[in-house]
Amino acid sequence: MAFLLQIQETYIEEWHDCYLSESKKTGFVCTLQLANKKHSFYGLNDLDALLKETKKRKTDVYLSLNAFEYGSRTTKALKQIRNIGVDIDCYKVNVSISKALEEIKQLIIKGRIPNPNLVIFSGRGLQLVYSISGGAAPTMAFLSQYITTQHIATLKHLGADTAATDVTCVFRLPYSINGRNGQQVTVEIWRTLEYSLEELYTVDEQIH
Repeated sequence: MAFLLQIQETYIEEWHDCYLSESKKTGFVCTLQLANKKHSFYGLNDLDALLKETKKRKTDVYLSLNAFEYGSRTTKALKQIRNIGVDIDCYKVNVSISKALEEIKQLIIKGRIPNPNLVIFSGRGLQLVYSISGGAAPTMAFLSQYITTQHIATLKHLGADTAATDVTCVFRLPYSINGRNGQQVTVEIWRTLEYSLEELYTVDEQIH
């Protein structure tokens, strides 16, 4: 499979750089308020508004991994692939968060999965986020889903959600509240250097 080579390396400094940055301007990420199914859309100029939203500590608020046309979070409205994510519901397979974290670290050391840029502690599980440098075109959605599926296969024993592969996926908004147990969602940066889709694809091909 042929790719355009990524020339310039890009880094994240804050968790929100994975979603909105100078190199990720096309389209809008959106939040979803579960209670009323309300979507709110944010472009790069709206970063302050998004960060204010995180400080409100609302219950069950989600953030899209990717960017869309304003007003529509659908596959047809996809404007830019910004992240690849793996949702790990470790509680469903009776694995504690601490044990799941240790297993993930071992898989990274062994080269079974790449080191994620972000680890979101979702309240009852974990969400791994791989930030795509400069974003990728919607035409690469098939590759994004392929890479996601491969990561899920590797992490299935930890409760990786096999249904969460679509580009319209939303993960919990950092610092919101998980309504199921009242836990605040937190986030850690594990890797600052962003990935290209080529890198993630190559790693998966070598492993699988």
